[in-house]
Amino acid sequence: MTLDFPAVSTDAWRAALQKELGDQPIDRLTWQIGPDVSLPPFVRADDLAEHAPLLRRIAALLPPHAPALAPWTEALETAPSQAEALEETGANAVDVLAALVAHGAGVEIVAPVGPNVLLGAATLRALRLLAARVRTDAGLDPAVRIQAVTSRFWMTKAAPHTNLLRATLGAVAAFLGRADTLTVRPHDLLAGASAHGQRIAENVHHLLVHEGLLAEDAAQNAYALDLLTARLARAAWKKAQHLRAENEDLILKSLQDNGLAAFTAVATGKTRLVGTNAYASADDVVGPFDAVERPRLARLFEQARAAVEAARAEHGTPKIALLRFGDAAMSTARATFARGILATLGLPADETASVEEAENARLVILCADDASYPTEGRQIARSLASSCAPPTVFVAGPEDAALRGSNVHGFVNARMPLLKAAQSLADAAFDAHGAPGACAI
Repeated sequence: MTLDFPAVSTDAWRAALQKELGDQPIDRLTWQIGPDVSLPPFVRADDLAEHAPLLRRIAALLPPHAPALAPWTEALETAPSQAEALEETGANAVDVLAALVAHGAGVEIVAPVGPNVLLGAATLRALRLLAARVRTDAGLDPAVRIQAVTSRFWMTKAAPHTNLLRATLGAVAAFLGRADTLTVRPHDLLAGASAHGQRIAENVHHLLVHEGLLAEDAAQNAYALDLLTARLARAAWKKAQHLRAENEDLILKSLQDNGLAAFTAVATGKTRLVGTNAYASADDVVGPFDAVERPRLARLFEQARAAVEAARAEHGTPKIALLRFGDAAMSTARATFARGILATLGLPADETASVEEAENARLVILCADDASYPTEGRQIARSLASSCAPPTVFVAGPEDAALRGSNVHGFVNARMPLLKAAQSLADAAFDAHGAPGACAI
């Protein structure tokens, strides 16, 4: 028996999506990769037709095999490749590709792959096409060899096991992007790259071949990948011509401007690093901060966390209380939110519903629903102010001038830049001498 599945038209997709979204514009589903590249919620036939010649050239250049394993060695960390150095500025994919094209292309290219699978795969494919074009224009053999290396830029010291997950996602991108070789960095690289870490890194490659079954071209007819590859290649080529017409200073300025945006996105919480600025554990330790280490996205949080760890080592850990009251669901949500912010800098906190217990804390964060803050919240804040060693009081919720007049020293909420909110709580958790407050007996 044969089952025929009729093709679904673009109009049908649009109608279904619009019905699901209601009053929201369908453009909100568009993935904005950068200022010049976006991916729509569905791929139109005319989009693929427009890029068909380009996609055929890419397909002809792709190697017929999965990337071979290239084991990690310390030599890889001696100096970053050109592509890695560009990534470490924080530049987006279009800028990295454009800068590589503007500088020319060698036979061997070492390219980092981060945890964004679709973007990483499309970038590798676009890189191969652009490098071939540059070499052809120069009268050289268009063939290049791309060694994909899982990104150091995305690695974190906090929760190092998450680096293994990032490396696995980067490795998948390398398979789908059809790199020639793949090197998976050990997840504990920042702590010294143990033999166990190196073995697990190599097993990521083996798993993708033998259990993930990615040795064949698993991305055939992946229309979203094709469309993104084509758009990246076209945007990067256009920008490269502009950069070539100018000078080196323009290239550097472009990278620096976009790089600042990348680091700012982590500091504000827009870009999430699991285990560092999202879903962090207060028990993790990052250790001393190395100011001369190669740039990584996590460095701003790690620098702040290292300072808190040093203060805890010298003065002890301040007691922090998450005081819950009012609506149970909202108080739980806001306590969880506040605990998450504190954990990004390695500060533990205890939940309590007792004002008496909270009086012994150095920092108290009130966690309740909005309706309870003007009434019960003000009473609690005034009560804490009259204790023998008044704690610093913050509110998890929107800014309220009336509460500030009731012994509330600050507020934390989702609209605040994440690192700024975390540092304000850390500053409040220590007094002028860095020591937790205590009542005299």
